[in-house]
Amino acid sequence: MSPTEGMREITDLEALAATAHPLRRRLQDLLEVEGPATAAQLAGRTRQPVENIVRHLGILAQTRIVEEADGPAGGPDGRPWQLSAAQTQTQTNGLADDPVTRAVIVAMLSVLHERHSQFLRDWLEGARPSPRSGRSADSRRTGGCG
Repeated sequence: MSPTEGMREITDLEALAATAHPLRRRLQDLLEVEGPATAAQLAGRTRQPVENIVRHLGILAQTRIVEEADGPAGGPDGRPWQLSAAQTQTQTNGLADDPVTRAVIVAMLSVLHERHSQFLRDWLEGARPSPRSGRSADSRRTGGCG
């Protein structure tokens, strides 16, 4: 399936658990934003060993969250990977109400919360006032008010 096709609903615990890991969430983000990439390329972007990336891509592939991209084999870097669907949506209504399921859901939500918090911290870091002038770095460059 082309990653531009449709929405993937995550309704099973195994796929939900696969997304409840910070590195696997980061890999999904990279593939969503930058498109297909090899394990070696993803390793460079995440500063992780290639073997670690291959293992995590394998877990995501087992749950059909990522798949091999169409096209050339990728040369010496290996095969390229892509998201299996353009978007994913998590449905937890049909899952069992037990301690394991609740723990997986909490782990997934924690990973997403931390990821969104990091995006906000990164954004705020770029808008932080300069210690000398009290104005943000952007306002100094553009001549705007702080």
